[in-house]
Parts: sequence; structure tokens; C-alpha cells
Amino acid sequence: NGEKVVRLHRRIKVLKPAAVESLGEVRMPYNSYRAKAKFVRGRTILPDGRELEVDRKAIRQGQSAGMTDYLMYEDVAELSFSMPAVKVGAILDYEIELRHHRPTLKGQSWDSFRVEANVPVQEARYLLKAPSKLPLRICPRRTDAKPTEQKGFRSITREWVFKDVPRFHFEPGMPAVYDSQIAIHVTTLQSWRVIQDWYAKLAEDAFTADDAIRAKVAELTAGATTEQAKIRALYLFMQKDIRYVGIELGRSAYQPHPAVDCFRNRYGDCKDQAVLLITMLRQIGIEAHLALVRAGDGTVDRELPDVGQFNHVIVYVPRSDGPLWLDATVKYMDEASHPHHLDNAQALIADAPEGTEFITIVPPRPDRSCQRTIYEVDVQAEGSCQIKEILEYVGRNGAQSRV
Repeated sequence: NGEKVVRLHRRIKVLKPAAVESLGEVRMPYNSYRAKAKFVRGRTILPDGRELEVDRKAIRQGQSAGMTDYLMYEDVAELSFSMPAVKVGAILDYEIELRHHRPTLKGQSWDSFRVEANVPVQEARYLLKAPSKLPLRICPRRTDAKPTEQKGFRSITREWVFKDVPRFHFEPGMPAVYDSQIAIHVTTLQSWRVIQDWYAKLAEDAFTADDAIRAKVAELTAGATTEQAKIRALYLFMQKDIRYVGIELGRSAYQPHPAVDCFRNRYGDCKDQAVLLITMLRQIGIEAHLALVRAGDGTVDRELPDVGQFNHVIVYVPRSDGPLWLDATVKYMDEASHPHHLDNAQALIADAPEGTEFITIVPPRPDRSCQRTIYEVDVQAEGSCQIKEILEYVGRNGAQSRV
């Protein structure tokens, strides 16, 4: 039925003084609407062999820090606890359980296990237990490791074991982490169409405009004489007046808030802002759609239908002379440009016609994203001269210069 239980068991040896501070406090953010988090056990094994259990008074649950001022995101929660007597040579051993009782997509589930970390991994195990009749897509990446299988009563348990995995090094200009790490991806989804239909249904009630939105649209577009100018006016309003609050958890991790809420509060995350912009565009008869993208963090794995592959929502405006891709969260961008992190991204249009899956976001033409240097040289008869240098920043280069 899409429900799942994830148990995380970590055993970490502290080797450097700097790790004492970073590892002493354990924080696990989670979606309190869809899941329940439980502290199972925790202990510190000291270098002399003594064991100290985590004090039950040191276990805390509540709204995630930093989210208390944003009432739209009251279900972003965090389980945290303090490990006792952390010191060099100690081993930190703890278990956390997350019970996902409200699937994001009814009847469907997915999961990813990343093997590498920013420290060496002596051993990593991934156990996957699922009903034997449940159709699964299992996609290992950057590994040939094969799981062992144990058949039970109506279930199969698969286990992958990785040993002596070097530290994952982050480097400037490296390929996206998502494409570079050893991982096991699992999904029950069999097609991208399921995701498209689900997201279109999830957002369909959010596009209602009230009198305040209609009045604002009329005000902003009053002096615009072309469709392009009207789009620009609404897009600039989003950039100037609606601030970004990034949320990746909670009920709102996928479901956008109604446009009226984002307009009234003057803040929202990417999907909230996309919904508001689409709602405003539709008031002046401009077709616009939600587009799910993976922005600047690797490419979408087309073999793996999985909602978790997307990290951003933007606005797709189909036009006869080429589509517009409007990212309502960026600043100082004109409507004919888009930020670099969307170049060649695969966009999944939520309510696209049957048979349409991904549309590639083509980078702008060079003349729409460039810096021009113009020199005007005035040479006088007596040998003197005046040189005037003019710098022009076009498209997204202009946006970067305005920041």
C-alpha cells in the first residue's frame, strides 16, 4: 500500500577532535504529516570499553529549527538527541526508525541508499524487505554489487554489503553528486505518466484567484501592450515582492499551497511561487503549466520513475516561437532567459497530454546570454585620443551583474 519503515543504524568512530563537535548532536529531520520518528537506542562506547546510554532527557522532538516563523510549514519536524561523553577514540552507536504511514503517492514507494560519505566507510549494509509480489525496479548506480536474497512468507529480503569504501571527496567543478556516488535506487513506480497525473491532481485546486490577485494583475499589466510585456510585468512582480522560503519536507514537500496563501503571505517555496505565477498568467489568458525539474544536481535517471529525483518546480509557457521557462525564485532575470542550473534539464510537465513525458530545456542562444564590450575611439588630429568603453550584459549575464 506504499507504506514503509526505514531503520537507520549508524556506528561511527571518532578519530579527530574536530569531529567531537559535529557528531555530538544528532538531528534527523522528517515529515510529521507523513511519518513518525522514533529513537530506538543510542550509546557511546568509550575507548576503555565502558558504555554510556543516551539520556532519555536528551531526546527532543518538535518543529525543525528555523521554521517556527513560517506558519505554512508547521509539519516540518525534527528528532534530535545528544550523544554522551563524545571524545576521540569513542564509538557512537545509535538507531532511528522512521515509519512512513502516509505515502506521498498512494500505493507507491521509493527509496535510495547512498554508500559513500564524507568520511571513510568501513562497512555499509542495505537491507530491503518487500512483498514478493510487489513489482520493483532496482537500479544500482556505479556498482556491480549483487544482493543476497532470502525468501520468506510472502516477502523477499535483499541485502547489499559494501566494505572499505573510501571517503567521497568533493571537488570544484566536479560532476553532480547525484551522478557520482555509489547508490542503490528502488521504486515501485512503473511509468512517468503516473507521476504526471498525480502531480496535476495534487495541484489542481491551488490555482484559484481571488479579488486581490485579479486586481494586482490588472494593475501590473495596465500599461503593457504586448503579451511579452505582460509576462515580464508579472514575472518582475514575483521577483521583487515574493520572497523565497525553501522547504524540502512536510506536507508541502510536494503539494503547493493555494495561490491566495502565497500572495497574502508574500513568501513561498518554488512550487508555491510557480502556482501563484501561473494563476496570475491565466488571468490574462496565457497558457502556463507546472514543470518538475532536477536543477543543477545531475540528470534525471529516465529508467527510474521516482518523485525524489526532482528538486525544483518552475513554470512552462508554451509559445509558437519557443517556450519560456520561468523560475519564479530567481532575481533580476528577464522572461526570455533562465538561470544556468536549468540548462539541458529534463522537465516533466505535470498536466501534459498523453504521450508527452520530458521536454529538454535548451540553453539560450549566445546572443541572449552574453557580455559585450564596445570601444569607441576618438583620435584627434594633434595625436590625442579619447577611448570610451561600454560593457553590456545581456540576458542572464545581466541578471548576475544586477545582484
